[in-house]
Amino acid sequence: MAFEKFLLPLAGAATIAMATSSASATEPSGLKFVATGGLTYGGDTIVDVHYTNGNHQTLKGGGLVELGGGLQWKASDAPIALQLTGNYHFDSATARNGQAYFERWPIEGMAYYQPDGRWHAGLGVRYAIAPKARMQIDGGSDQTVEFKNAFGGIAEVGYRFGNSIWVNARYVGEDYTPKSATSNTSTYTINTNKASGAHFGVNVVFGF
Repeated sequence: MAFEKFLLPLAGAATIAMATSSASATEPSGLKFVATGGLTYGGDTIVDVHYTNGNHQTLKGGGLVELGGGLQWKASDAPIALQLTGNYHFDSATARNGQAYFERWPIEGMAYYQPDGRWHAGLGVRYAIAPKARMQIDGGSDQTVEFKNAFGGIAEVGYRFGNSIWVNARYVGEDYTPKSATSNTSTYTINTNKASGAHFGVNVVFGF
């Protein structure tokens, strides 16, 4: 494969069921730990990987898997919540003789409005640290492009299942600016256009 380019119920039970639903709609307030995981897609092509059988795979600036953890706080007297997480966001391609990947370490801060205890809408910011794309072929080419840290915005809508599981649809807007490139032992500065890392995604947040 080749590192091609960086482009940048029943009626009698109705009363009981309704009471249970109403009680469970209230999420416990206070501070909790959260773990998150999701899939994302979008952005410009960062790496175009070509295989010897003629197939190819692209790694996008907004792909593909994001995992993280942090803290969430819910107010007891207002329909708001705050969340801060540290995350690992990556996309990769592998073959028998090597691999390529694009990775970054985003810190995300979110503020949520929860009108009924089930639905929420949120806005937030994101700071992606150490974005890097790399392609390695065994015994041969080793190419890396490092990008500047990137600041972006987040918009999110979600629904709570049970007491502590949120499923969210989200959009993130951000761009990546190349900083330097390394080919085996040579490092050089590059000057190319920004690559979009904007993406849509779905994630799950577990509170405990």
